[in-house]
Amino acid sequence: FITQEFALAAFLSGSVVLVLGIGFPVLLLVQLFRRRAALNIAFFGEEYADRYVTADTRGPDYSASNLLFKRKDLATSEWARFGSADNSALSQLYADASYRWLMMPAFVLVFKIAVLIPAVVLEPRSFSLRLGSGAVEIAIAIFYFTTNTQLSPILLM
Repeated sequence: FITQEFALAAFLSGSVVLVLGIGFPVLLLVQLFRRRAALNIAFFGEEYADRYVTADTRGPDYSASNLLFKRKDLATSEWARFGSADNSALSQLYADASYRWLMMPAFVLVFKIAVLIPAVVLEPRSFSLRLGSGAVEIAIAIFYFTTNTQLSPILLM
């Protein structure tokens, strides 16, 4: 039998999960995609003439005629110079990220929410809770260690 208090608690919990767990990361990702599109226009426009671009050579075809596989990345020195002069409100979100990983704050938010899922779903003080939490933490650590998301020279070594 479902009481009114339980139904209200379930509804409010679901609302919080939808807003903070899904809505906020999606909104953040949309804002960062818009920012990245504006920065792509600025950095990869004809005015720069690929002066500050480093070509990404991963892919089957690197020719200029095949733009499907050709990706450009901004030189680290130019991105650091731009970051030091960027006074926008969004700049604090991606201040430590490299240009390629501009969307990292949205992923970090999803990771923080993913860490909570085993604690909410699994039985308290159980082995499965420890195993689930450990698996999520290991997955996050593997992601961080296999990608080069930061500008820090310590992490670039």
